[in-house]
Amino acid sequence: MDALVSLVEQHNDMLLSYSIPAVAITVYLSTIVVLKLWMSTREKPFKVQSISAAHNFFLCVLSLAMAVGTSYEAFVVRAPQIGLGELFCSTDREEVFNNRLWFWCVVFYISKYYEFFDTVILLLRKRPLLVLHVWHHCSVSVLSLVFLRANMTWFFTGVIINGAIHTFTYYFYFQSSLGNTVWWKKYLTQAQMVQFLWGIASWLPWPVLCQHNRTTETDYVVGANFLILASFFALFLNFFNHTYTPKAGAAGARDRKQKKVE
Repeated sequence: MDALVSLVEQHNDMLLSYSIPAVAITVYLSTIVVLKLWMSTREKPFKVQSISAAHNFFLCVLSLAMAVGTSYEAFVVRAPQIGLGELFCSTDREEVFNNRLWFWCVVFYISKYYEFFDTVILLLRKRPLLVLHVWHHCSVSVLSLVFLRANMTWFFTGVIINGAIHTFTYYFYFQSSLGNTVWWKKYLTQAQMVQFLWGIASWLPWPVLCQHNRTTETDYVVGANFLILASFFALFLNFFNHTYTPKAGAAGARDRKQKKVE
């Protein structure tokens, strides 16, 4: 663990370079176009259940480790040393982040690029690709980097909450890869929407409650966070309404009945 923490610290400037998301997102979007064209020439999808299960299980475990590791470093290690007020309000990265708390936040950021592989698996399985899916992957990686570069120390709370929800999300995907179902899928979508509302509500008053001097940078970061999370909430709400409302259920039943007739 100490070796990994040291490695991240040594390559901090490189890891927080804007060239990483620029290259990664360009490759990601290009891969989507190429794979969609290639898969359109195939009649059947690839059988990638084992790869999908391993991928989702890894992200489930990693998400849990990030949520637990960040919580421990923030509330067990740092809070007794500097106080909850400074933990939540300080803009001094050196004061809030010890090496391990910073490590978990950077690992969270890096993991967002590994999550691009979600899309590859969907395309290989010939599954539909939602705008919500692509936009979410692209924007979260950039937003995480912006928070880290701007020393928005409150970011660690997002790592905890997102890590906790992604633990259940990727567990659900893992079970789906195995052909199993879970009864709480609907509530997982609701939890994700609550997460976005919390992200908006907690960040908007942050400069005021902590009596920070507003700067152009903090205004841009808080504004970008609001717009991106609001778009997530709207897209997830649309998905929820189309998937779980009684009207959506009736439409799904009609489609299944029609398929049986055909």
